[in-house]
Amino acid sequence: MLKIEKVSKHFGGVWALRDCSLETRDWPAVGLIGPNGSGKTTLFHVITGFYTPDAGHVLFDGEAIQSLPTHKIVKKGIGRTFQISRIFETLSLMDNLLIARKHVTGEAVLPLFTSWKKVKEEEDRAREKALSLLALMGLEAKKDEPAGNLSYGQRKLVELARTLMLDPALILLDEPAAGINPTLIQKILTVIHALKKEGKRFLIIEHNMDVIIRLCDWVFVLDAGSVIAEGPPDIIRNDPKVLEAYFGK
Repeated sequence: MLKIEKVSKHFGGVWALRDCSLETRDWPAVGLIGPNGSGKTTLFHVITGFYTPDAGHVLFDGEAIQSLPTHKIVKKGIGRTFQISRIFETLSLMDNLLIARKHVTGEAVLPLFTSWKKVKEEEDRAREKALSLLALMGLEAKKDEPAGNLSYGQRKLVELARTLMLDPALILLDEPAAGINPTLIQKILTVIHALKKEGKRFLIIEHNMDVIIRLCDWVFVLDAGSVIAEGPPDIIRNDPKVLEAYFGK
């Protein structure tokens, strides 16, 4: 589904990515690990159009997307969350999700008068979908509360639900378990497993190896902007090259 071919990205004299190549193939969940500064989030930014690579190609379903703006990449079927959750704190949980929906007829003035029935049907379907996603996250009872009232872990669940409003084929998760308590980590794991059964695909950055082992079918390891190892998670965690990248010789 996603193929990275010799992607490089530098900032001045610093190479964040250098000839980075990987392919998610048919695995439902692929992990991306590596020490701090290895280029993981930079790669996410390249995939999703926040950065344009200096060299190489990003292919999604066989189509080159590395030159597309972010909103067009989203329309192709790639959604993402961020390491530090980005939600609209003054809006309710429901409105945080509704703001992400696609193909909104009522955004134009004329259809509000000429196609009001279609507009109403779209809004009803969107609200039903948002409510079902909040229920999946265990947040249905808080649907009308300001998102700023939520805990850090709950905000991550809202951000994931908002991403799912886009119906992405591939979801990029940037450290979904970072900084949250074990109960919410288990909730996130349960949600992702349920979504995998529905056919959703994931590319996951995560430092928590227990999470990687429980979620991922295959793991790529980045160091200094390049892939140094790949394989099943239980093999990767004992790979000498991986241990050296994290801890030194």
